Amino acid sequence: MPVLVSCSCGKQLRVPDEVVGKSVRCPVCKAVVLATPSAPATIASASASESDTDAAMVRFTCGACGKEMQALAEYGGQETGCPDCNASVMIPVRGGVPGPARQPPAAVHALPPDLPEPTDAGMPSARRLRAARPKRRRWPWVGGAAALLLLGLGLVPWLFGYGVFFYFFRSTAAPDLALIPPDAQGFVTIRAADVWKTDALLHVRNVHSEFREAIKKRETDLGLAVTDCERVTLVFKDVDGAFRPGGDERDAAWWIVCLTARPYDKKKLLDGLAPGSVELSYQNRRYHVSDGPASKGAVYFHSDRVFVVGPKGGVHACLDHLASPKTDGPLKAAIKEAAGTHQLVIGIAPKPKDAENLRKGLPAAMQPLASLFDAQYLLVTGDVKTSLELEITFVFADAARAGEATQAADALRTVVAGRLDQARKARPKDKELFDQLESTVSGMKVGQKKELVIVQIKSDVALAGLVPELARVRSVSLATGTGENLQRLARAMQAYRADPKNNNHFPAADRGGLSWRVHLLPYLGEEELYRKFRLNEPYNSPWNAPLKEQMPSVFRTPEAPEGLAPFMTSYQVFVGPNAPFSGNRQLAAQDIADGQSNTIAIADAAALVEWTRPGDIPFDPANFTTTAMLGRPSLPRFTVVMFDGSLYTYSRSMDLNKLKALITYNGGEPVVP
Repeated sequence: MPVLVSCSCGKQLRVPDEVVGKSVRCPVCKAVVLATPSAPATIASASASESDTDAAMVRFTCGACGKEMQALAEYGGQETGCPDCNASVMIPVRGGVPGPARQPPAAVHALPPDLPEPTDAGMPSARRLRAARPKRRRWPWVGGAAALLLLGLGLVPWLFGYGVFFYFFRSTAAPDLALIPPDAQGFVTIRAADVWKTDALLHVRNVHSEFREAIKKRETDLGLAVTDCERVTLVFKDVDGAFRPGGDERDAAWWIVCLTARPYDKKKLLDGLAPGSVELSYQNRRYHVSDGPASKGAVYFHSDRVFVVGPKGGVHACLDHLASPKTDGPLKAAIKEAAGTHQLVIGIAPKPKDAENLRKGLPAAMQPLASLFDAQYLLVTGDVKTSLELEITFVFADAARAGEATQAADALRTVVAGRLDQARKARPKDKELFDQLESTVSGMKVGQKKELVIVQIKSDVALAGLVPELARVRSVSLATGTGENLQRLARAMQAYRADPKNNNHFPAADRGGLSWRVHLLPYLGEEELYRKFRLNEPYNSPWNAPLKEQMPSVFRTPEAPEGLAPFMTSYQVFVGPNAPFSGNRQLAAQDIADGQSNTIAIADAAALVEWTRPGDIPFDPANFTTTAMLGRPSLPRFTVVMFDGSLYTYSRSMDLNKLKALITYNGGEPVVP
């Protein structure tokens, strides 16, 4: 009796009894269909069920392992494989009629001779049977792949060496700026070649032949022209390191970095910067140091276009930074700005105690500016063209403090305008110059952006004419020795004042019968000599008198006559009721109402005294009628240093009223050094 068999395409086939249990081919879709169900022991009978969510799907289970599966109903009667145990499972026919079962692949049935060999042409494709397989989670594989990728990147430097790795991922920062620690206290960088080509410097070179010839000689000695210096940077790692109590200038923590446009001549640089130097090693790097009478500096060649020069301590601090470079610090933004196109960039990040000392040292007239010293750091950018453009950015801890500083910056106009008015009265012939300067001050812009205070200054002053005017008040060359010695002594005075135990006071001219020069010894690197003195005895006591023979070289006058006793010095202060020094009186920084930049601290005197003796220049404004007590009689000029370290030389025929104004510390006279 014929048996009805349903094909997956919907065709109902009638097959004779003798074909039951064998494979037949559908004449419509050519699919192979089993004519009779025959369920072996390894295959469980599958039951079909309608899907409530999708009527086109049938669900069934594997008779071997119990795996639940689903497939499209149109494939009912077809064979598929279990994804877990690989057993053959027949997809049931939907509609309540049990689907035909097929023997597993191990029990292969031969086809009748009149049927072609069965093929898989009518079997469901892999894409169409995808629904029959269980859904798998893909994200774990994605995460695993990402982890392997990161691991691979981490192994790159280990496999190929850090040199290769960092070649591709190296920093693009300027090589010279990499020598500025972001946690330093300050730096000043100048695009020397650009500034050298400005109209202001061009005018100086054309007009002042002495200046031009001196520069040309220096260029020849170093084998390096000014136009070859792309960028010159002065770095202060630690201000206390430059003026620390008991420190030597050779240990000062500052250095100068030079970036050149072309490779330099190492031998010429060494001969010019550190003659007679020897090569030493520090932090696995070679550098050169000279400790002769003509030079006490060190030079480090970083590359063929970058070199470092400075005191030995400064070069060591630079090499320490290279050995353990810091990548973050308050000067990070300023260093990034220095890599730009500005001709001048200054970054300053003072220590809180330094800022407090500066506040204490402000004269009374400048106290309204005190809140500006609360800044965490400041950035100055400037460009010199036909005019000078400056932008000063103060960064504060919060907007409230920035608001207070904004008011202080506004007050700066009033303070500067007052100073200019005093200078105008002292120099009436320079009316045009002061008109331009006052216009610059009145045009100063002050703004606030959250914790930032920004001051913008643009000056239309003719710089080509201003620079020669300022050059008239030029300092003596440090090569003479007097200027260098006076500046060292002024720095030692500031270090004495900054020492907490001295309570912001400068040394007394006469303290216990010993000169101020003796009390500066710990701040000149001469602590051992200082400990030898009996401070409760005068300079000429049996114990202290022999110590005068050990006078440090900083007190020795280079221009003094030959054969002079080795314990005599010309470096003296002015003493008197109206002078900064008088007997055992100690002057506080805030007492200098005229300003430390306008008050003489130490002068090169004509008369020589024993350096340990409290002997200095007497000053009485009523009887001050000559400059004969200053400088060498054979020289037309004399040298002085201000409290802030500024160095000046003046003619013996200078205006005595101006000199008296520079000597007094609280006279209120309008004067420009």
